[in-house]
Amino acid sequence: MESLGEFIQSSKTIEIIDIGDNKITDKGIEILLPYLIGNITIKYLGISFNKGITDKSIPLLNEIIHHEFTNI
Repeated sequence: MESLGEFIQSSKTIEIIDIGDNKITDKGIEILLPYLIGNITIKYLGISFNKGITDKSIPLLNEIIHHEFTNI
């Protein structure tokens, strides 16, 4: 997840990230969070069908959303 995060952070053109159905967990979302915060090019983040992502990740995902919409 760190490598993916670093790649996302360094890219200026990625608009769509679909990492659904990849066995990602809450810990993976936690690791990815700092790389997504402040990224202004991402328009879509698909994380469906990752059974390891639970309600525990909702505050983290809300943080991403809140940060993006308050910085537009």
